[in-house]
Amino acid sequence: MRVTIRDIAASLHLSTATVSLALNDSPLVKLETTRRVKAEAARLGYTPNQYARSLARGRSGRIALAVPDIQNVYYASLVHYVNLAADAAGYQLSIFLTNESLSRERAVMRSIVQNNMEAVLLAPVNRPDLDAEYVAELNGLDIPLVFATARHPGVNAPGVASNLQEGMRLLTAHAVATGGKRVAFLTGSRGVETIDIREESYREVLAQAGLAPEIHRVSEITLENAYRFVLGAKDLPDTLLCLNDMMAVGALNALMERGISVPEQIRVAGFDDGWYARVAVTPLTSVTQDIEAIANASVSAAVARIHGQAPEQCNTIIPCELRIRKSTQCVRCTQNRP
Repeated sequence: MRVTIRDIAASLHLSTATVSLALNDSPLVKLETTRRVKAEAARLGYTPNQYARSLARGRSGRIALAVPDIQNVYYASLVHYVNLAADAAGYQLSIFLTNESLSRERAVMRSIVQNNMEAVLLAPVNRPDLDAEYVAELNGLDIPLVFATARHPGVNAPGVASNLQEGMRLLTAHAVATGGKRVAFLTGSRGVETIDIREESYREVLAQAGLAPEIHRVSEITLENAYRFVLGAKDLPDTLLCLNDMMAVGALNALMERGISVPEQIRVAGFDDGWYARVAVTPLTSVTQDIEAIANASVSAAVARIHGQAPEQCNTIIPCELRIRKSTQCVRCTQNRP
């Protein structure tokens, strides 16, 4: 059986990313560690996969984009705009679906190496407790990586994302300013960057207003889970902020089924400002993420890295905007507008 980088890592109790970097003489690894890794590789009879390396260093004119879910309107829009930006830059786009699965994302990263991609744009899966060593291995194969929308912690690569902190502050402040006293947040599991950022900003604004946070979590951030939560909730707040628009639509459906009117009895808001936020039975207040700008900046960073013109660690933050619609309109408050 062929010896792999993982075998060397297990033998030395090191990460696969460290072993990969050491075998490629990366300055990020201590010289003594590099010597240990190479000695162990020789002892075990490790032979580098020159085919994979040649693919990684070749020129194919193709860029890879890996996204968690093509059915999610947010990621579908990202695919659309990345495709346009890649085409304008003279590259073909290959799309890989990770299906919100860490194991699938790992398999996709390996497939990307084998398919001769010049760069990788990765929208990471929304899962806590990530072990992203397989992503770091791309650096050892000289494949430029750019994170789009979020990033894996501990991996040195450029990232492009919305200013989620400011977006959530605007949304929460709006809820307080329009009379919210129990402003709840329907969200997902902790440990995911894009989720934690929004929760932290939500808590900060409520603390400044002297209000207590009210967090409700679902295992999967889906329309169905939000619908089930709201349908079964015995004590609803006066305002419900949802992690994304899909969950907000699920909440609206459950409230309508229960005979609870929006915004008269409870106000609801989402995040992302997808098309369904605008055409919902009660148009949703939401936070706009400029997906086109994210796509353009991500492709630009990837192309710059292909040509050695961009640093490994560079973050681009795209502004968000608050869109106020009927779902948070306060009939006693004149500063709201549909």
